[in-house]
Amino acid sequence: MNYIVYKVTSPSNKVYIGITKYSLANRRAKHIWSAKNNKKKIKFNKAILKYKDLLKWEVIKQGLSQTLAKKYEIYYIKFYNSYKKGYNATLGGDSITWVNSPKMTRHQAGKNGQLKQSQNPNHKLNLSKALKSYFSNNLPARKNISLKTKARLLNPENNKKHREALKKVFSLPEQRLANSKRQGGKPFNVYCYVSKKYIGTWEIQADCNTSLGICNGKIAACLKGSRTHTKNYIFKYTEDPTVVEKEYNQLWNLKIKRSPNKNSKN
Repeated sequence: MNYIVYKVTSPSNKVYIGITKYSLANRRAKHIWSAKNNKKKIKFNKAILKYKDLLKWEVIKQGLSQTLAKKYEIYYIKFYNSYKKGYNATLGGDSITWVNSPKMTRHQAGKNGQLKQSQNPNHKLNLSKALKSYFSNNLPARKNISLKTKARLLNPENNKKHREALKKVFSLPEQRLANSKRQGGKPFNVYCYVSKKYIGTWEIQADCNTSLGICNGKIAACLKGSRTHTKNYIFKYTEDPTVVEKEYNQLWNLKIKRSPNKNSKN
């Protein structure tokens, strides 16, 4: 419970809202150092260099948990409109906004996000919670995003460009493989339990679908273990031959039990 929410006001009455778990003096010193040494001059840094000691620094909330401090940060940024008409570069709560941000900034933000994720496994979860909290308490923001999304989806030209861009990307084998790996995909082997033969190894389920004529859903179900087989095929991540041999025998015995007896008089 040691977080504070602070407000910085310039002579032009523009506002910056921030949070910190340290003292205001400590945070102010860091802001000044960043303004003098950071090559990318964001608007708050420019204000620090321009107004210097004319800026008014004050604590507006104190004794908060990190979660509550982020909620207050979002609230005060909206209250003072400091994102659009002030010095805040985001909507608060660790959010990232791409409005009017240059491509280099987006690229750097992506790198920063990867770094934070590697340092803190809960970074994505915390960011998700902050965004959910913001939009759950902000009906105008939800409506605004909803209207923009509807307008984009109703524009056939946008839809066409989006489809063409996706086709272009996923027509390249290396891109499809990279996308599969990003989503947790890994190579899997396919065996026929009737002939007890190895069929092949695939890295992308869609490619296996094309080769064997089996839908992605059934392949995924077999790999997850919710299905034992489909169309006489076994799909396995493991390369342990004893596991595969055991499944061969189980499925073959099951097939014999289910098959009608040719000598039956029925």
